Amino acid sequence: MYTIFFIVHIVAKRVLGRKKFIILGNYVILIANISNLISGVVVAMNAKAEKWSAFLQENKIECFGVQEVDNEIHTVVFRAFLEIAGQKLPSMLVLDDSIYSMFQVRVAEKVVTDANKVAVEGILNAYNMKFKVFKYYVGEGGDICLDSCLPSTAESFDCNIIHAVIDVILKHLTDEYPKLMKEIWGN
Repeated sequence: MYTIFFIVHIVAKRVLGRKKFIILGNYVILIANISNLISGVVVAMNAKAEKWSAFLQENKIECFGVQEVDNEIHTVVFRAFLEIAGQKLPSMLVLDDSIYSMFQVRVAEKVVTDANKVAVEGILNAYNMKFKVFKYYVGEGGDICLDSCLPSTAESFDCNIIHAVIDVILKHLTDEYPKLMKEIWGN
């Protein structure tokens, strides 16, 4: 049985690669052979994600993968890796129909321990007092994350602001990541 999934926007063409699909206007219909499943899922890309996709295309920025989430706020996640001090840090830009746009970087996984917790939290708190556009936190399992949450409606969403914030974060991580890692590893 062939199942048809509707995936919004022509950007899906790049994501789908060599899989079988048909382009119909601004929609891409992916044809998947899945037995005993007959359903069509329509996912509408939100206005902010459409603007960001166009911005990426216009500026020939090709480092982001796109993941659409089938939910009531039309979430679209743009994933990329930031290359910092020889490391590839996973990042994502989450755009949806809410008034928030969120950029997150997973700075380090499972590195905060009982032995280094006080020192690491001291550094992160100092960063949080210094930088307004992003905040650090220690997640479950000792992960260090950096989040930037920017309010905007679909109409006021500005791709240049998002791009500028990502640039600020890149500069900050380029300067501070080695120092933070030194503190974490006790060197």
